[in-house]
Amino acid sequence: MGEHWDLFLWLAGLVTLFAGFILGVTRYMLKGTEAAVGKRCDEIGEGLQKVRRLEQEMAVVKASLPDYGETARGMQQLERELMALKADLPLSYVRREDFIRHEVVINTKLDRLRDLIEDIKKEMRNDGTNRR
Repeated sequence: MGEHWDLFLWLAGLVTLFAGFILGVTRYMLKGTEAAVGKRCDEIGEGLQKVRRLEQEMAVVKASLPDYGETARGMQQLERELMALKADLPLSYVRREDFIRHEVVINTKLDRLRDLIEDIKKEMRNDGTNRR
């Protein structure tokens, strides 16, 4: 029975050594992970501090700007005035193409009137020469 105790103690030592090795490797890995997690937490904390500072700065800037509601009302009023102007423009002004078309019609009428006057003059001359 003495032989078996030596073998048993030798195996128990080997298992203890293996368990110690596994625990050492695990501890080493956990330290590296813990350092990485700690570093990442510090970065997140710094980011949060920057966000808080920016929020404070935004609050200061918002306080110094004029009221957005007043600006929006002014923009709506300006938009209404612009729409009213667009509605009045066709009544107040003539487009270039319309003006040209009307001018051509007037010139055509004047040309016909001139031709008619010339025809009347020719008839009067002919009547005057025929009477002599």
